Amino acid sequence: MRIFASKLAIAMGLLCIASFVQAQTTFNITGTITVGTCTIAVNSGSPVNVGTFNSNSFTGSFQSGFIPNFNLSYSACAEGIETLTLKLTGTADKTTGGNVNYWDSGLPGAPFELKDAKANVDLPPSGATLITIANPGISGTYPLTAQFHQTGTLTKTGVGTATVTVNATYN
Repeated sequence: MRIFASKLAIAMGLLCIASFVQAQTTFNITGTITVGTCTIAVNSGSPVNVGTFNSNSFTGSFQSGFIPNFNLSYSACAEGIETLTLKLTGTADKTTGGNVNYWDSGLPGAPFELKDAKANVDLPPSGATLITIANPGISGTYPLTAQFHQTGTLTKTGVGTATVTVNATYN
């Protein structure tokens, strides 16, 4: 009986040790791989000025004439970017019926028109028209242009301003 009790005690001790040794835990490993990014600048960081015009020119459907191209530039792009897509957004003209194709300048009747100079298409403030640059490389430029575009009676003079936000996505 003593032998049986000794074996039982040893077995119980081993069982306790075995259950202690079998403790487990789990953990997660995470990480992110991105395509990379680019640094984006417009007009070398300077405001885009469409010019100064006499209010007498705004007689109904005046367009100031597009200024020479200014550049949206991208640099320090990570290797492997296959497509750079740019979306320009801001506030639509709300002073003369809310023409969604023009950018509110703060001068009723004379909003800004922004155009993709390469594709020759309007860039509305809704961001509905995207600029897509395939294989952008490490750096480059993309031409834009702008003008005043009369949409109604000019009721105020002064400096017109619009804020354009550029969002970039990468593939």
